Amino acid sequence: MSQRAQSVSAENRDTCHPLVHFDGGSEAIRRLEKRLERVEAHLDASRSVVEQQAAALSSLCCDLARMRRLVHRNRGLLCAPPARLDVVRSNWESIQMLRNQRELAPEHLVGAMLRVMKRREPILDKRTAMPRVCFIGDGFAGSWRMRAQQIARMRPGWKAKATARLKLSELSRYDVFVFVKRFDIYWAQQMRERQKVVIYDVVDPWKQPDDGLAHDTPPKIRSYFERLLGRLPVDGVIFPNGAMYGDLRQLTPNPIVIHHHFRPELVPAPVRLVAKTVGYEGREEYLGEWRQTIQTVCRRLGLQFVANPPSLNAIDIGFIARGGDHGSLMAKRYKSNVKLANMLAAGVPTVVQAGEESYAETGGDLIGYFSTPDELEAAVRRLLPFSTRLDLHRRMLPHSLQFSIEHIADQYEEYFRQLLQDIPSL
Repeated sequence: MSQRAQSVSAENRDTCHPLVHFDGGSEAIRRLEKRLERVEAHLDASRSVVEQQAAALSSLCCDLARMRRLVHRNRGLLCAPPARLDVVRSNWESIQMLRNQRELAPEHLVGAMLRVMKRREPILDKRTAMPRVCFIGDGFAGSWRMRAQQIARMRPGWKAKATARLKLSELSRYDVFVFVKRFDIYWAQQMRERQKVVIYDVVDPWKQPDDGLAHDTPPKIRSYFERLLGRLPVDGVIFPNGAMYGDLRQLTPNPIVIHHHFRPELVPAPVRLVAKTVGYEGREEYLGEWRQTIQTVCRRLGLQFVANPPSLNAIDIGFIARGGDHGSLMAKRYKSNVKLANMLAAGVPTVVQAGEESYAETGGDLIGYFSTPDELEAAVRRLLPFSTRLDLHRRMLPHSLQFSIEHIADQYEEYFRQLLQDIPSL
């Protein structure tokens, strides 16, 4: 090849491949870096928009849930015909008097007005008056706080008292007495002698975990409750779930199922774009072997497990299980729905150990079930997509209204009225 041909070939090579020269290569790299910066900026902006839209959507879901609860709680007012307003006006002075006597807390004044509208009757009319009810119990258990103290606050004339502080002179003040969790034969006999309605609200009354371990078959469990319930001086028994009602209703007079309500202060939790936290409420020792299992599953999936978070708003996925000595057949069949009721009210998608009767009864297809560690991991993994959690959140909130304290208190009142009407001696 001639010298001139070699020169032309070198020029073409340099023109076609600018990276051969250091300066030209640096310029190309700078252009690529600028292009990458623009792409990254665009991705950041897009991510920000998606997160804002997700937050706005979650906020709208929360607002919708609050509106649904407001409508549910105020249905008596929203549906009231004009004629009911006269009833409300005629009872205003009575309600104010109850409030001044501290029989009605200020925060429940509106609730009392709505109930007056719903019933079409003066609340102090002795012929149709609200049953006077006293809830009795140990005064400190969690079930006592919910099934006695919180329920009692929902009506004027309802009280919650620890058995140790009850006096014989007080029995004449009430029409109905409800023993919550702990029954007292002496006091029940005193009430029956005075022709009072006596009810037992059976909330896991067995010694835990000992009685559950000692009675590990259906016949043994039946025998245990035959001894517990068979001869109680009661007019009615409230069971916390349908399984207990189905197994034991023949042992008791006037049995009924009333589920647990969720915590009244709960509000819908946000649905985050990315799930990060799995949460559990309750004593950690109740988890048994599942505590280590859920921690392992969370590590595999890049999640954090938190026991007893400060708020359900701080978690993305709920977890409910029972293991070790506390995972007895008695506990799984007869424990209440309270843990799941709280998750439903917050709209937190939840995985639950299979075999828990109360949760299957009240959660249905809104929750995921597991029996093995592999099933637990699969159930949690199914809840990781944002769209899945958002869909469940939207469906859980209206479903939870049946477990609101307002709805549950209505069930108690209806049951009390029915017993007062049906028992001839009263």
